[in-house]
Amino acid sequence: MLSSDRWTTFYNLHPISFFVVSFAGGIAVQAHQSNMWVLILASLLMLSSSWLVWSASLCNTGSIPANNLPRAIRTRLLLLLSQNMTPITFGCLLFFVAGMTRFSYEKTAYDALFSRSPSDRYFCTGRVCDITTYHHPYFKKRITITTDTISCVTDQSFSFKKKTVIYLYTPAHVTCSIDDEVSVDAIALKKPKTNADLIRTMRSGVIALIFAQNNTYSIKKTTHQSLNRYLFDLRARTLRAVCAKIDSSLQPLYTALFLGNKHDIPMSGYITHNFSLWGISHHLARSGLHLIIAGWLLVLFLQRLPILERSRYLLLAVLGCSYYLLSWSSISFDRACFSFILYKIGNWGRTPLDPMHAISLVMLSFLCISPAYLLCLDFQLSFGLTYALAWFNHAHTKRVYS
Repeated sequence: MLSSDRWTTFYNLHPISFFVVSFAGGIAVQAHQSNMWVLILASLLMLSSSWLVWSASLCNTGSIPANNLPRAIRTRLLLLLSQNMTPITFGCLLFFVAGMTRFSYEKTAYDALFSRSPSDRYFCTGRVCDITTYHHPYFKKRITITTDTISCVTDQSFSFKKKTVIYLYTPAHVTCSIDDEVSVDAIALKKPKTNADLIRTMRSGVIALIFAQNNTYSIKKTTHQSLNRYLFDLRARTLRAVCAKIDSSLQPLYTALFLGNKHDIPMSGYITHNFSLWGISHHLARSGLHLIIAGWLLVLFLQRLPILERSRYLLLAVLGCSYYLLSWSSISFDRACFSFILYKIGNWGRTPLDPMHAISLVMLSFLCISPAYLLCLDFQLSFGLTYALAWFNHAHTKRVYS
């Protein structure tokens, strides 16, 4: 006979995982309103998949006979309506509605920006957040500007204050620096042709690409000292110092795989293009495996030092943060790095964090920042595969212990 205590304990131990999946289901439903009922059923299947996996794991251990599996699933579904499950069940519904609301708010804002006349011109103010070097025959620099306000030149009543990004490609010498406040005049915004293009715009936040003959921006305020400028200069110095000690033929591979930089090295564009032609770009992408290797080597090194175990965990978290600040980000690397930092902080605080909790918290933070991440393939592969591996590892561990 199935004991509800085991399922209740498991469900209470992993509420954040159910909440995050519910949040993602709300985003998916709101993004595909034309197939509302189909996606509602799909979201319910996503929520129930965890129950099916857990039931299957119990069948493998012999806790439930295989012929009683439908009854076991029905028992778990009834448990959701029991008194001790009601808060978590309503929490899932609340996160589902929150996911729908978050995506709706994001899409409405971008629709309002791109629904205006194509002939309108816009005036933007913002801050320089990155300057990338390109080894291109014409365009040498790409200035990344994070906008503060966007106003229409012909309609003074229109003002868009959501944080977006503008890429400014220029062949001229760059006169601005990181965190300088700049303004750009007479920008034309082109409406995305398809819904997929709009999703990509929402995900990256890039609303305009400007290819300028010269510097078309004006500096309104110069920031001489800031944390962002210090980190930018530190990354540049670190990149130069590392490349000075490596053979030129290995520099593009090393900087791409371990630092995430695919632009600043002269041969990077050539290497990236050839990897793309052969269909092996995924081998050039930096994944969580590289962080695992680096973390494993650090753990082996720190175990040889006469320091306390808690201090070792804290030092690993600090080193993980330092590695993140000194490198260039990507979806898979950010997911692995943030999960690693959370896990080590939990060990340091003597409250070990379950891997599923760490992945769930990181995924929730990504979706809160931009819900369009969920609809992009790289995000789905990175988090989906990691979620599946963590979940089956949990079921396998339970089976071994039982």
